[in-house]
Amino acid sequence: MLVLAIAALAQDRVAEFKQLASQLIERRLAGVEESEADQNRAMQLADAIVLEQLNGAVSPDPEAISKVLEQLVLHQPPVGEGYRLLRMGPASWPWFLLSANFGLAGPSALRIYAKPAAPGFAYRLAGRIDRFTQQEYFDEFMDVVQLSPGDGVFVTVTGRTDERETGGFIAWRFTGAQLQRLWATDLLERSRYEIAGSEFRLTYCEESDENDPGKCARMLRERYIWRSAWERIERREVKP
Repeated sequence: MLVLAIAALAQDRVAEFKQLASQLIERRLAGVEESEADQNRAMQLADAIVLEQLNGAVSPDPEAISKVLEQLVLHQPPVGEGYRLLRMGPASWPWFLLSANFGLAGPSALRIYAKPAAPGFAYRLAGRIDRFTQQEYFDEFMDVVQLSPGDGVFVTVTGRTDERETGGFIAWRFTGAQLQRLWATDLLERSRYEIAGSEFRLTYCEESDENDPGKCARMLRERYIWRSAWERIERREVKP
């Protein structure tokens, strides 16, 4: 009976999450005021599912937990939707990131789960990134780049779904206790990024052509690296 009750509770969480997610997407698409309370409640339901999995395993498997989270997706195929768990931090004491995308137009959010570096403690919600806690966070479709997982350094990439691939980029570090914002861009047109070893490489249009806004007059490429601090090691103009 206890197993059935737990299964029913899990299904109730999923059903409530989907109802809230549907409302969030509809509000975003209609351009009406969005509900912070509804988004927070939806993410709390996702938290409950993730934490149940993390604290119920001797060695949590983020890929397996991501499979469990697939039940939260509203549409098939899940265009722009997805809930993915990533492992970060040192191998001896990892913490986890949940990347949540409600759809291509957003909203998106990120949650951090960690536990104190001492035996006997459980994982808990330790940080969050969304447009309600980070005022400059652009929350259309998000990707997460694990730049230096062992040091807790990652980059959120949001947007880039319009015809000019306009995106925002923010580098973060979670120390195990504190979330730090290391670097951020404005919204950049024609943005491209890649990881090359320990480098984060970003190419974007700094200046559009005055005579033809559909073209770029000045394209820049920047290279960044984490070496105990966030450093820009190159900035140069490239051919549009």
